[in-house]
Amino acid sequence: MKKPIKKSLKPVAKKLVKKPVNSSDLLRKIKKVFAERITPMLAADGGGVKIIGLKGKILTVQLTGACGSCPYGLMTLAYGIQANIDDVFPKEKIIVQLAD
Repeated sequence: MKKPIKKSLKPVAKKLVKKPVNSSDLLRKIKKVFAERITPMLAADGGGVKIIGLKGKILTVQLTGACGSCPYGLMTLAYGIQANIDDVFPKEKIIVQLAD
Protein backbone atom coordinates (compact mmCIF):
# COMPACT_ATOMS: atom_id res chain seq x y z
CA MET A 1 0.00 0.00 0.00
CA LYS A 2 1.35 3.42 -0.96
CA LYS A 3 1.81 6.14 1.60
CA PRO A 4 -0.39 9.23 1.17
CA ILE A 5 1.43 12.21 -0.22
CA LYS A 6 1.75 14.98 2.30
CA LYS A 7 2.29 18.40 0.86
CA SER A 8 2.48 21.64 2.63
CA LEU A 9 -0.31 24.04 1.69
CA LYS A 10 1.69 27.11 2.66
CA PRO A 11 3.09 27.80 -0.84
CA VAL A 12 -0.38 27.44 -2.33
CA ALA A 13 -1.94 29.67 0.31
CA LYS A 14 0.65 32.38 -0.28
CA LYS A 15 -0.27 32.47 -3.98
CA LEU A 16 -3.97 32.79 -3.18
CA VAL A 17 -3.57 35.68 -0.76
CA LYS A 18 -3.28 38.87 -2.72
CA LYS A 19 -1.03 41.61 -1.51
CA PRO A 20 -2.99 44.57 -0.21
CA VAL A 21 -3.08 47.50 -2.59
CA ASN A 22 -1.60 50.69 -1.23
CA SER A 23 -4.33 53.23 -1.87
CA SER A 24 -1.94 56.16 -2.33
CA ASP A 25 0.02 54.22 -4.99
CA LEU A 26 -3.22 53.31 -6.75
CA LEU A 27 -4.46 56.90 -6.63
CA ARG A 28 -1.16 58.12 -8.08
CA LYS A 29 -1.50 55.63 -10.95
CA ILE A 30 -5.13 56.64 -11.51
CA LYS A 31 -4.15 60.32 -11.67
CA LYS A 32 -1.56 59.45 -14.32
CA VAL A 33 -4.24 57.70 -16.41
CA PHE A 34 -6.49 60.74 -16.05
CA ALA A 35 -3.69 63.07 -17.15
CA GLU A 36 -2.70 60.95 -20.15
CA ARG A 37 -6.01 59.58 -21.39
CA ILE A 38 -9.18 60.94 -19.82
CA THR A 39 -8.56 64.67 -19.33
CA PRO A 40 -7.42 65.26 -22.95
CA MET A 41 -10.46 63.36 -24.24
CA LEU A 42 -12.87 65.52 -22.22
CA ALA A 43 -10.97 68.75 -22.92
CA ALA A 44 -11.47 68.20 -26.65
CA ASP A 45 -15.19 68.85 -26.06
CA GLY A 46 -14.69 71.72 -23.60
CA GLY A 47 -15.13 69.58 -20.51
CA GLY A 48 -13.03 68.27 -17.71
CA VAL A 49 -12.99 66.04 -14.67
CA LYS A 50 -11.75 66.46 -11.12
CA ILE A 51 -10.81 63.54 -8.89
CA ILE A 52 -12.50 64.02 -5.52
CA GLY A 53 -11.03 60.96 -3.83
CA LEU A 54 -10.49 57.23 -3.63
CA LYS A 55 -12.05 55.27 -0.79
CA GLY A 56 -11.31 51.57 -1.00
CA LYS A 57 -12.08 50.72 -4.62
CA ILE A 58 -14.55 53.58 -5.17
CA LEU A 59 -13.23 56.55 -7.12
CA THR A 60 -15.32 59.70 -6.83
CA VAL A 61 -15.07 62.25 -9.61
CA GLN A 62 -16.75 65.51 -10.57
CA LEU A 63 -17.37 66.47 -14.17
CA THR A 64 -16.44 70.09 -14.88
CA GLY A 65 -16.77 72.58 -17.74
CA ALA A 66 -19.13 71.55 -20.52
CA CYS A 67 -19.26 68.00 -19.12
CA GLY A 68 -20.64 69.26 -15.80
CA SER A 69 -23.91 70.42 -17.34
CA CYS A 70 -24.15 67.99 -20.24
CA PRO A 71 -27.13 65.62 -20.28
CA TYR A 72 -24.76 62.88 -21.47
CA GLY A 73 -22.65 63.04 -18.29
CA LEU A 74 -23.54 59.48 -17.32
CA MET A 75 -22.50 58.25 -20.75
CA THR A 76 -19.17 60.07 -20.32
CA LEU A 77 -18.78 58.43 -16.93
CA ALA A 78 -19.58 54.91 -18.17
CA TYR A 79 -18.06 54.82 -21.64
CA GLY A 80 -15.28 57.37 -21.23
CA ILE A 81 -13.99 57.32 -17.67
CA GLN A 82 -15.02 53.89 -16.36
CA ALA A 83 -14.02 52.16 -19.60
CA ASN A 84 -10.53 53.69 -19.48
CA ILE A 85 -10.08 52.78 -15.81
CA ASP A 86 -11.22 49.20 -16.50
CA ASP A 87 -8.85 48.99 -19.46
CA VAL A 88 -5.82 50.07 -17.43
CA PHE A 89 -6.74 48.38 -14.12
CA PRO A 90 -8.69 45.22 -15.06
CA LYS A 91 -7.84 43.31 -11.87
CA GLU A 92 -8.54 46.16 -9.45
CA LYS A 93 -12.32 46.36 -10.06
CA ILE A 94 -12.44 50.11 -9.40
CA ILE A 95 -15.89 51.69 -9.45
CA VAL A 96 -16.12 55.29 -10.63
CA GLN A 97 -18.97 57.38 -9.24
CA LEU A 98 -20.05 61.00 -9.62
CA ALA A 99 -19.81 63.35 -6.66
CA ASP A 100 -23.04 64.87 -5.36
